[in-house]
Amino acid sequence: MPGFYITNAIAINNLQCYNAGNCLSDEMTVDSFKLKRSTVNKFCDDKCFTASEDFVVIQEGVLLNKKYMLEQYEKANMFELIVSMYENDGEEFFSKFRGSFSGAIYDKKQGKWVIWTNQVGDNALFYYYVDGVFVVASQFSDMIETLKKNGIHPEINDDAIRDMLTYAFMSKDHTYAKDVSRLRGGAI
Repeated sequence: MPGFYITNAIAINNLQCYNAGNCLSDEMTVDSFKLKRSTVNKFCDDKCFTASEDFVVIQEGVLLNKKYMLEQYEKANMFELIVSMYENDGEEFFSKFRGSFSGAIYDKKQGKWVIWTNQVGDNALFYYYVDGVFVVASQFSDMIETLKKNGIHPEINDDAIRDMLTYAFMSKDHTYAKDVSRLRGGAI
């Protein structure tokens, strides 16, 4: 499946694309973080996987108002747009985007990641941060595989199972694994 992956864990995954002939795969290392993406090579102008001296930006998905946003901020591409919006509008800048998307920006000066997904959360992001191990992944399976490769075996989240059996959805930011959370729609 398309998506991206960020971690400071030692052992990492190889992302798989279901149709490798139509995918772009990239990876980079920034500070102590390893970043990967595997994305369908459509709507590439809406996506970003770029680093500069001060920022790293990953954007996945489709932005319906990209042209309008580029014109409004007078920027030439998604990297410039996202950095400008982050610097001018703060961490919740992505709330101005419309479409099906998720992303991350790393502010190197502050040593801080900001991750986001769209307002309805249909472009899922999962995250884990325990004992200094940081993992963000678009796919739950990539998250679990990374944790296992690093000797971390999350416990089953009984509350999530109970939610699914009772309500047919998971409440809050639960997943089937304790300590692994799903970023809620429109949240950072």
